[in-house]
This record gives sequence, C-alpha cells and structure tokens, in this order.
Amino acid sequence: MMKRLIPIFVLIFCLVTSSDVLYLNNGEELDGKLITIDSNKIIMEIEGKTKTIPIDQAMRMELVKYREIKGEYNLSQIKDKRIRDIIKNAPDASKYPSASKITLLDETNITVDENYLITRKTRTIEKIFRERAKGSTAQIAGFFSQGESTNKLVFGRTVNNSKIYYVDDFSIKTSSVNPYYPEYDREKRTRADLPKADIGSIVDYSFEYKQLKRNVFDQVDGFDYYNSYEPVLNKIITFTFPAKFEDRFYFKNYRADDLKVKKTRNNRSITYSFVMDKIEPEKQESSVPYWSTFYKYIYFGLRKESFKDQVKALQGKIRKSEIITPELENIVNKLTEGMNTPYEKLKALYTYVAREVQYVGVSMSSYEYYPRPVSEVLKFKRGNSLDKMNLFRVMLKMAGIDATLVYTANAYIPYNKEFPWIENFSGVRVKATIDGNSRYYTPIGTTSNLSDEFVGNDIILDVSQGKVTVEPFADPSIFLDVENIQAKLDKDGTMYMDVKRVFEGGTGASYRKYRFMKQDEIRKEMEKWVKGYHSNAKLISWKFENLDSVDKQVRVEVNMEITEYAMRTGDKILMFKLPFGFSASSVGEKTRYHDYDLPGSRFRNKFHVELQLPSEYSVYYVPGSNTFGIPGYFSVISNSSVQGNDLKFDYVYNMEKDFLEKEKYPEYKSIMEKMARWSDEYIVLEKK
Repeated sequence: MMKRLIPIFVLIFCLVTSSDVLYLNNGEELDGKLITIDSNKIIMEIEGKTKTIPIDQAMRMELVKYREIKGEYNLSQIKDKRIRDIIKNAPDASKYPSASKITLLDETNITVDENYLITRKTRTIEKIFRERAKGSTAQIAGFFSQGESTNKLVFGRTVNNSKIYYVDDFSIKTSSVNPYYPEYDREKRTRADLPKADIGSIVDYSFEYKQLKRNVFDQVDGFDYYNSYEPVLNKIITFTFPAKFEDRFYFKNYRADDLKVKKTRNNRSITYSFVMDKIEPEKQESSVPYWSTFYKYIYFGLRKESFKDQVKALQGKIRKSEIITPELENIVNKLTEGMNTPYEKLKALYTYVAREVQYVGVSMSSYEYYPRPVSEVLKFKRGNSLDKMNLFRVMLKMAGIDATLVYTANAYIPYNKEFPWIENFSGVRVKATIDGNSRYYTPIGTTSNLSDEFVGNDIILDVSQGKVTVEPFADPSIFLDVENIQAKLDKDGTMYMDVKRVFEGGTGASYRKYRFMKQDEIRKEMEKWVKGYHSNAKLISWKFENLDSVDKQVRVEVNMEITEYAMRTGDKILMFKLPFGFSASSVGEKTRYHDYDLPGSRFRNKFHVELQLPSEYSVYYVPGSNTFGIPGYFSVISNSSVQGNDLKFDYVYNMEKDFLEKEKYPEYKSIMEKMARWSDEYIVLEKK
C-alpha cells in the first residue's frame, strides 16, 4: 500500500511586507490577502479578485501582522456601542465648511500606581474633511524615553464606507528624535501611517504609554486645553490614583467654565474625570497674544516631593557634574593667562564656550533637567543649553568668579508660579557677579554676545539659593535700535541714502552670522535689505562693524540709490515724507475676538533723517510734527524742521506693553489708520 505524500507548507508571520505573500514551488510569488487555508487549498484575494491555489503547489507563506481589534473588520462588528455610534454618526463636511477635519473623540486615561509611575492610554478618532488634513491625520506618532518608558501603538485603523483597514507592523517605525548626538539619544518616536486614509475617511487609533521608572524631577501631572482651530466633539480625560494620595492631588481650572468635572472613588482609588462635550473651532485672527492669556485649560496632578526637595536634589546633581579634569584646568589657565580683571577672564571663557563648544538643540524636557558632567561635555565639545551653561559656570568658578545656574520659566503661564516644579522650567542662564554687580549670560552659540539683554517677564530660579522670583519686563530703552540717515535728492527724483544703524540689547544678533558667509551671499542679503526702504532701491555698498566682536553690538552702514523716489509734476516735486511709513493692513477688522499682540514685544526705535534738497528747489510744503499712541501701550513721536535746503526728521517709537486688550482695539485701529494716512502725506518742493 502506497503512503500518501504530505506536502510541507510553512506559514510565517512576516514583519517586512505590507501584504500576504505566497511562495510557490515553481518560484512564483503571489502578493495579496489570505482569505482561507485548509489541507487542500489556499484562497487569496489578489488585486480585487479571488484566486484558489492547490496546497501542493505552495512552498511557504508570509502573513502580515496587524495592529487590530480582533473581530472588528467592518463598522457593524465594532463591539463598543459608544465607539460604533461615534463613528456612525460622524457629521458631514458640509456642516463645517471651514474645517479640514473634525475630532470625534479625544480621550486620555491616566493611571498612577503606588510608586507614582504613570500609565497613559489615549484614543483618537478623527474624520478627514479636506485634502490639507490627510497627511497630518494619517501620520500618527507617540513619544517615550528609552530605558525609562515605553509607548506602543495598541491599534490603528481607517474606516472607509463601513469597511475597516488596519495598520500593519511593517508601517510602524521607531526612531530617535536626536539620532546625531549619541550622548543625548534618549527620546524616541513611534510612528505609523494609517492605511487608505482619504477625504471622508475616519481614522481611529490608540497609544499606550508606560513609565518604567521615575526620578525626583519627574512630574506626575496632566494638562489639557479646550481651544482648537478644528472642531472637537468629545474630549475626555480621566485621572486615577491611589486613594491614600488624595491629599497630594491638585487641580486648577483656567477659564474652562463649561467643563464637567466628576470625582468617583472606591476603597483603593480615586478617579477624576474631565469632560468637554463640544469645542467649537477657535476664531482665527492674526496677532493673537500668548496662548495662556486666553485659552481654556486645566492643570492637575499629584505631588510626591516638594519643590524644596526638588531644588535640593538639583543642587546635588549640579555639584556632582563638577568633574574637574587636567584638560579643563589647562584650558581655563591658558584662556585667562595674563589677565588682570575678572571681566577679561569672563569674556575669554564666554568666547570659548560660545564658539568652541557646539550647541546641540536638545531641550531639557527631551533629556534631563540636571546637567551632565562637564568632563563629558568637554570630551564631545558639544552640549545643549543646560550643559553649555553649566560648563561656563564651572569655568568661571575655576577662574575665581562667583557664578550660579539660573533656570527660567514663562511667567505668562500662571501655573508656573502657582505650582512651581522643576519640569516647568524650560530655559537656563548663568548669573555671574563681579564687584557686587550681577548679570545674566547665555553663551549658546557663535552669534551670542556679552551685551545681549533679556526681555524679561520670566520666572527665575536661582538654583544655588533655591529662591524663585519673577523678573519684570526690562526697560524698553535697553533694546534701542538707532538709525541715522543722510540723504540727498537729485532734481531728477533720484534719492541717495547713507544709512547707519546701531543695534542695542542684542537686536542685531541675526547679522552676526554674516561673518561666516561669502561676500556674494551677503550681497544678496543686503540687496533684499535695501528693498525694505523702497522697491526701486539699488545697493551701492555696505559695511559691518563688530560682526566678530563678543562684547560689542553690531553696526551697519549701507549706501543705496533709489530712482524715481520723487515725482516731478510741472514746476513741483512730490516725495514721501520719510523713506519708510506705516501701514494699516494689519488692522482690517473693526473689532477683535481676542486681545491684540502688539508688534515687537517691548522695544524702542529712534530714527534721525537729514535730507539735502536739490539747489534748484525750495520747500513748498512739509507736513508738521505729530504724536500718536495710547498711554501705557505705545507712542510714536515725530518732529520735522526746515533749515534752508535741508530737511530734518526725528522719529521715536516706544513700545511699553506687549499686548492690547480687545476693548481698546478700535482705538488702536483708528490710530494706525491715522498714522498710515499721515505717513502717506507728500513733501512738496517748488522750483525757484
């Protein structure tokens, strides 16, 4: 009796293909989707058609693994009625003509265990309305820190006409956020592209973040805001923690008056839920102030350590970073050799850190809130802002100069003051004291300068003292931009201008990069620069001073020629009053929904113009002096005078506040329109 030969068929779960692949004995490969398989045959869907293959023709098959919810392959199979109804009742794009997408559900469930470790599960369901939303909606990502946390995509799917398509493992990639700097390569990103996402599609996905370990600086908190430029129908947050930590819970609501808050508890845990049923699209306006001044948002969490405990731990970490090597000693000694004053030493060390130690753009939130050992920073000759500042501090200390690290936080955000926490601080400076005078320094990069100033409105943590203060806005006159213009007008209407400009307080920092550029590259930049004065302006020459200085402000002198600046009409010449003017294009609307962000933060501009007129003409009409402004907010003062054939203009612009309340906007609009009309007035010259 003959024995029946059983073909050997191998089934493999594959992670390197986006479709099921059947390898036949004759070498042929079939790509498609497996429908069913038994002892006699394999049935596949290939390019939309069903194909049956005898089992004895098959050698092996590789199956794609999907991040899916088992048994849910069309809308009717979704087990959770709430989710099924959300997707089924998704509105049409016609109801939101300005929206590119709508968020049907934005849900976050945060659980804190008894070790203060966090598990955060998110669920997002969105519908695509317009082409511009396809990329951002279908490309999803979650972040985690290697060795400290994980963040996996639980599932991801696209719903098209009730049919569900899942993302496969091949489409999920994990990469480094900072791959080029091994010493900072901690933050990772899990990314995926959801399949078949198009206009009308609904995407549905979930991430699960797990914290594996924490240190004293890790914050157990949550934050959410209820403003969006796209509509949101359901936004839910739950925060669950052990009941024994109840006295450590904090919560603050900022303007979210329509938020539903509910507290539930059992014997072992407490859960707070925060629900916002519907978020209408935010009115889009230009020049809105900082988000925290008008957003609806909440801030909540648990406190294990006190802020005092954190500062103490930070002080210890900073002390441990002071690993002084012979190499560092040699560098400091060599840089300061022969110098007699503390400022000379500070300048030399500042220059070294700013220009010889590469800046790495990795924030403290993406790495650590305490510095790495200075020996490691010196070894790699690079560091992020915290590590560069700490190296500078240690070098100053070695040179006998009193210096401390200062952490900064944004004072616009109220919870930074109300709930101080190390993770709320995002910036860092060095405070150095010489002869009893203290000053902040930030040798970040090659364009940094000792004379750079800070606008202010920061929360300051002096780490050495553990003291927190709020730094007010600086005097606007510190950020003085002085421009002197010597001009000559020819009788044919051509203007020749020599512009000399001085930047104070660091306002000229962007020009310091020119020292690394070729002359033809600088010329192209300066040709654009003169066009800011007039569209007909032609660059003749330019000269910079102090581009390479580490303690002097940038100065620039530019010569230009402007043809047809003035217009001849009969025996008169018409020309604009100044080689610059005001525009009312930014204040088109009559009223504002939001407050108005005044341009330029806080600063002061001064212009002085001396214009020599053609000898064949005399002054027929010159607009008089004028003053515009709103007391306490801004002012524009202009004076003009005529001395023979010379015209002189003086113009001062003072910005005193960073934003304008919407109630004052109509007044601001009226003033800007008057300023625009005023700056459009002509100077009239008459032939002698």
